[in-house]
Amino acid sequence: MGWNSKMLGELSETLEKAGYPLGKGLRIMDIGSQDVHPGTESYREVLQPLVLQAGGDPGRIPEAGAFPARVFFEACGVDYWCIDVDERPKTVWLDLNRGNVPKELRGSFDVVCNAGTTEHVANPVTALFAIHHLTKPQGLIFHDVPMGGWANHAFLNYTPKFWHTVIWMNRYRVLHARIRKVDEDAADINNFRPEHFDYFEGLTETIGTSFLLQLAYQKTSDHVFRPPLDMWTGMTRSQFQRCAEGAMECYRATGVVRKRGIGKSVRELVSSVGGSRTSATLKLVFAIWSQSSASEISLRRLFVLRSVLALKSRKAAKPHSSLSVSIAFRSMSLLFRSTFAPTSSLTALSLSRCFSSRLFQSRASSIAARPRVGSISTSASVVSCRNI
Repeated sequence: MGWNSKMLGELSETLEKAGYPLGKGLRIMDIGSQDVHPGTESYREVLQPLVLQAGGDPGRIPEAGAFPARVFFEACGVDYWCIDVDERPKTVWLDLNRGNVPKELRGSFDVVCNAGTTEHVANPVTALFAIHHLTKPQGLIFHDVPMGGWANHAFLNYTPKFWHTVIWMNRYRVLHARIRKVDEDAADINNFRPEHFDYFEGLTETIGTSFLLQLAYQKTSDHVFRPPLDMWTGMTRSQFQRCAEGAMECYRATGVVRKRGIGKSVRELVSSVGGSRTSATLKLVFAIWSQSSASEISLRRLFVLRSVLALKSRKAAKPHSSLSVSIAFRSMSLLFRSTFAPTSSLTALSLSRCFSSRLFQSRASSIAARPRVGSISTSASVVSCRNI
């Protein structure tokens, strides 16, 4: 798709926010050997001030017509790179379907820009893998890509769920995420409803449904890129870890990562979900309380929660585990006593007694001896533990 004057202005604002002002010393990688498409008016109102603000020479930029993005960025004093599979001058040849990022370029760029390239790649997740490993820790990743419509523009449109999962799994820090509607009448109609698509019934009814998404986030750590996984309710930790490692196994063919790095990346993600086991279970208790009336919370469910704590302490096999669990039980009893309304059918007193009773401990021990599953909830970013 390439750059236009408005996008370059938005990029400049985002760079300021991220602590990487446009100018000398900034190192940028452009995904695709892109062009800038400004008019004379855009040049005067947007491009010239941007170059001057960066301490560059606006005289190097043509006043009209399209020109390579390299011209604009180098006029701003930026160390500009781009990757593609074409033969334009100063272009690094890299197949985004393979993601084989050269060793000398890994983690070396302050900013990596995707101004409408990855949607044309048959393997877009591997393209995001390459982007991740080109960016240095705390570096900025900037996307401007189709989100809906665009029937004949590229191979795919990314959904918000796709990006949300990519961000969550890789712990990116979002700077902004903006969706904007496209004026299809002002663009090439072949991007939307070409004549050779006439066998798609209902395509003409999609008029005016094309959107673009601009997304900017920072890379917070140097882990191996984790591809998005569409998880299901009740997915266990072991299932999640196995699926994630399987999805990442193909990255070994890129030469960028090894099996040890893949395993470490997945373990870091799994261990970061919800913090400690005890706090995760406490969070689940209060999640149940916030979504249900007291009468809907059965003693059996509370038995289950306590049994999970007991099982986790046994697996930890630490000398202080019994004391830790005992303290957790007492804390939960006090919290329930102070939280539940005394007028409820399942009173605070009965709940607190439930958590401190010997019968509860006996029941928890018997349940703890059975196999259990721990499920992952991405919506709350906590690990929900349950015994069934």
